[in-house]
Amino acid sequence: MEFVNGRLNAGDTALTNGGSEAVNPGFAIIQYTEVDGAGTGEVGKYNIFRWAQNSGDTAKRDFIQGYKNVGAVYPNNVNGVFDIPAAAETGATNAAGYFGFASSGAERVQP
Repeated sequence: MEFVNGRLNAGDTALTNGGSEAVNPGFAIIQYTEVDGAGTGEVGKYNIFRWAQNSGDTAKRDFIQGYKNVGAVYPNNVNGVFDIPAAAETGATNAAGYFGFASSGAERVQP
């Protein structure tokens, strides 16, 4: 597992697409060891989890999982995951659509 404070993967500056610039950002590459279905991830695969300073309480961090639907619509959605950590770091980005669903701190709403 790799943790990086002070930047986001792939040079992104916002925690999510359309979000404000991340303050005290960081990310972790995490291998799934348990999931709540394909809409979350896949055991043994990797994804990016990001954090940034919460705007309401600077002692807290907003933490968000990379998510990109590569399957059917909810509730049969499937989160795109990666075989190796390096692929997750370069592939789970704002530009690739993994953090496009909300601004920092907002809830993701499924259709």
